[in-house]
Amino acid sequence: MQITLLFPDALVPDPSAAAQVLPLAQRLFGRSRVLHEQDDASAVPLQMPWEQWLEIQFGLAEGSSVQASTVYTDLPSLSDDAESGRLVARVTPVNLHLGLDHAVLSSPNSVVLNQEQASNLAAAIVPTLAAAGLTLLTPQPTRWYLVPLNPEGNLLNGVSALGWRAAAGRNIEPYGPRGSKARQWRRLVTEIQMIWHEHPVNQARRQQGLPAINSLWFDGVAGSVSRSNYDVIFSDIDSVSGLAAAVKCARVHDPVQFGRSDLAPTARVLLATDSSNFEALESNDPQTTQSQLWRYIENTVTQAKEIMAARSHRNDSFVRAVLSGNRRLSSLLLQPSDGWAFWRKRDVKACFEHEEPDLPAVTVRPARR
Repeated sequence: MQITLLFPDALVPDPSAAAQVLPLAQRLFGRSRVLHEQDDASAVPLQMPWEQWLEIQFGLAEGSSVQASTVYTDLPSLSDDAESGRLVARVTPVNLHLGLDHAVLSSPNSVVLNQEQASNLAAAIVPTLAAAGLTLLTPQPTRWYLVPLNPEGNLLNGVSALGWRAAAGRNIEPYGPRGSKARQWRRLVTEIQMIWHEHPVNQARRQQGLPAINSLWFDGVAGSVSRSNYDVIFSDIDSVSGLAAAVKCARVHDPVQFGRSDLAPTARVLLATDSSNFEALESNDPQTTQSQLWRYIENTVTQAKEIMAARSHRNDSFVRAVLSGNRRLSSLLLQPSDGWAFWRKRDVKACFEHEEPDLPAVTVRPARR
């Protein structure tokens, strides 16, 4: 049996939580073996490290977006289009709130939008999108898709961008769309923002004290998926479910069923948990967020070891923990013999210290008097 545990955002540093998190992390992984480590030192990461890891695990086509893989579960009728290379892009209705000199993207997970509101907002921009050669499909309130009316020379061919997960809680300027048609996309989004500004849905949301839906975020295009290294998947991350559907994997299970499932001794298992279940990482209490996440990691690692000990005695059995942050990823191997390897001790704190601070906000110089 081979069990892989993927924990996005586990390595996001928070000094206030260090006293609780670091001793726990050291106890869990201090004697583990390092399988793989990576750091992204670029000014703006091209994607989240754990999404890049998933891209490799599932053989996602180059240039495609992990987040856009949700099309395989949301719109199965378009799956053949994505597999064949026809462009299908995922976009997300979002809230941008203004700082002193920049706009910040609110996490869509923290913005409540029901299906009726989503349908009304979508209907208002359908003519604008059609004029740009695009068809809008809205199977989920916060997961929308664009399909070109004309496969040749369409707007989606010249736009690439980072999904909202990379930009949430940050100054959006470095994370905006790129490519030969990025300027056209920005103009289109500006038109949408003007349409939505005084839309009845947003007027009602403001009266209720809810954030307005005032922009559309480009998450990237879906692509073909060529393989899966796993037989059984437990996940509540929508993109993981999409990748599993693309390779016709057995049904994706809820992570809470992990310890209750009857797994075969030869099973190759992936468990991936959405960190937003432990509050948004840009919330007002990051200490509680990180503490809750790491308590969950402790419980899950313990469960995985117990399952391994009870159901598998193969020599190639292992538990692998993949810990990710905004820029860093560590893949660690856990085996029963680690408990006896008293001479093997690594400083797990180093994993957190490699995390880089977010890019500074754009500074506006005061006018001269």
